[in-house]
Amino acid sequence: MSHFSKIKTNISRLEVLKTTLKNLGFVYQLNEDLDANSHFLSVYKENTKNPSFFFKCEGNEYILIADVSTWNLNVSSEHFLEKLHKGYAISAITHYGTSNGFNVDEEISMTDGSTKLILRKWCY
Repeated sequence: MSHFSKIKTNISRLEVLKTTLKNLGFVYQLNEDLDANSHFLSVYKENTKNPSFFFKCEGNEYILIADVSTWNLNVSSEHFLEKLHKGYAISAITHYGTSNGFNVDEEISMTDGSTKLILRKWCY
């Protein structure tokens, strides 16, 4: 029996979300929800036909919608959310940094699991 759960996120930017999903190895399809005047993303593991989960735009943020009873990823939903939020933060910093003239100089995975980003901007 399917039971879809809505999981609140702090994700607000579609382009950054798309980059994050791609970096995590997912493909997605953007769909318009004409009745709700909104849109949602169907997210797939590569080479699969059925979506693994969805993101729906509600107001100013994206809600993760998943059937936790048939969760088919190789990690728990909690661990996935952790990776998603970390990946989104890295993608957001990179996106906003490069759009303001910075270059990503280095991305270092630290021993504690965090990521150190070094962005530089050269002034002439």
